[in-house]
Amino acid sequence: MDATSLALFAVVLLALSFAIHHVGKPTPLPLIPHNNLKWFVGDIHFIAKLAKEKGTMTHAFDDTALRLGPVSQVVIGLGASWISRTFGLGQVIVILADSQEMHDLLVNRAAEFDRSKLVNNLFAATLPQGMLALPTDQRFKHHKRYLGITMTNPYLARMTPRIMDRMQELVDLWSVAAKRLSMGSSTEFAFNALDDIRLSSIDVIASITFGTSFDGVKASLGYLEGNPSASPSSRPTIPKLVADLEVLLNTIGNGIFFPVSTILPWWTRTFNYKWHRALTSTHGYLRSRLHSARANYEAEYNKSEKPAAHKADNVLDIILERERGDQTRGTKTLTGAEIIDELTTFALGGSETTAAAMQWSVKILCKHPAVQYKLRTELLTNLPVINTRPPTYTEITDDNNLPYLSAVMYEILRCSRIAAAIDRDATCDTTLLGYPIPKGTRVLMPIGMVQQLESDGSKDITDGLDSVRSASSLRGRKTGYWSASDAHLFKPERWLCEDGSFNAIAGPWLPFSYGFRGCFGQKLALLELRLFLATTQLNFFFDALPDELNGWKSHETVTNHPVQCYVRPIPWDDVNVNLFN
Repeated sequence: MDATSLALFAVVLLALSFAIHHVGKPTPLPLIPHNNLKWFVGDIHFIAKLAKEKGTMTHAFDDTALRLGPVSQVVIGLGASWISRTFGLGQVIVILADSQEMHDLLVNRAAEFDRSKLVNNLFAATLPQGMLALPTDQRFKHHKRYLGITMTNPYLARMTPRIMDRMQELVDLWSVAAKRLSMGSSTEFAFNALDDIRLSSIDVIASITFGTSFDGVKASLGYLEGNPSASPSSRPTIPKLVADLEVLLNTIGNGIFFPVSTILPWWTRTFNYKWHRALTSTHGYLRSRLHSARANYEAEYNKSEKPAAHKADNVLDIILERERGDQTRGTKTLTGAEIIDELTTFALGGSETTAAAMQWSVKILCKHPAVQYKLRTELLTNLPVINTRPPTYTEITDDNNLPYLSAVMYEILRCSRIAAAIDRDATCDTTLLGYPIPKGTRVLMPIGMVQQLESDGSKDITDGLDSVRSASSLRGRKTGYWSASDAHLFKPERWLCEDGSFNAIAGPWLPFSYGFRGCFGQKLALLELRLFLATTQLNFFFDALPDELNGWKSHETVTNHPVQCYVRPIPWDDVNVNLFN
């Protein structure tokens, strides 16, 4: 090779190297603060590192927001480059970490920021025709209208006795297990409550949806009572339906880590055989329940004995009554597949969030004995009927009469990060706090971090954003600020005014999101958590646990679950209450 050819080759090689380097350089959105980006992978290494250290992927977004301010970005792969947009080799995620602007986006600017396509894709394989996988369109609103009655106060009031029955079954189970712990016949100091709580939550949803429980907790109680020598932790095999629901939930949650979300539904349906078996089994069960309910409904309807939807005592009857009304009016009804998907949504979503909240409750309360004593004292003083009969819906949800119960519940949800983040997609070119946001940009709001750490220490920064806030956001902040000195601590008293009354807007609190696409089952979840706290705290003191049984690692899927959830319940008659005086 002569000198000219060699020089030409060197020039071509240099140009090619430059082109490859340029093409592989991640491209962030202009103006928005970002991390130091690695060639070709952007922030992927940073996200993976924190996920390994903390156990959850969302900590990377929390960390970025804390360092870079109320608006920042994480760059996945090649980010916003033309090659990334063309071949799907990356994306930019804008992080909005200001509670005032988050509330405004979710409530007042929903037309500009719809449900994230990533979130829809997570649910699309399992619930293709359920509300969780639908965009905010007329079909979504039609589904929500069918089920809206299930979250009204009258319906929840009718469901309260059933929920209390399920909670009492859990108390009965834990009473037997606690007695065996106290007898010293077991080497166990505490027993694992993860599955007990999960079963209880599913039993509640079954009672509400079908009118009858799955009796999962009752089966565990029968197993312990029938095996006197069994250890406190011994339980029968989890019912198949519950195991199938776990498979579906884990499949949905693990989809967060799938590299190309647009093909996730196809990939799941094509290659995930375990998921397919679980879904087929679940649908088979739900179809049989729907067929039976429809037959009973028709028989009772012909006798004019069927109550109207607003008086029905289970979700299936509500759906069928809605269906009858639409048929009479000649309007569109839900298809059989849509009904099955919504029933699956109830079974999954209705039990998942509440189970996680109850699991974190057990872990948190055992670290705070004084809170337990104060809560039980309020229940006995302000709601004495709880000793003789189950409380009514009105009684248990009365913030004025039970302010400390409300405070404990809100603080548990604030500190436990059950929902770590909310996603939305920009539906048009728009702005956030003065930064340009192109159409299609994914916007992530780290609600877990914001509701726990946004404090008066950052008030000057927050107030300084007024010049770039949207017109609707400038109408004013909806909540107060937490004290910077203790925002990171579990402290129910932060929710109480000086006169002891409960203040629901004392500070940022977003575990169920806001707006039209906020958590549909929020009222049911809060009711179930109230009854769980009231029932368990009235009966038990949750004793402190050694660190090896009460670690703080979590498992993040659809919600954020604790890896460990051990409990050592002690009947209050065996507790020296003088220690709290």
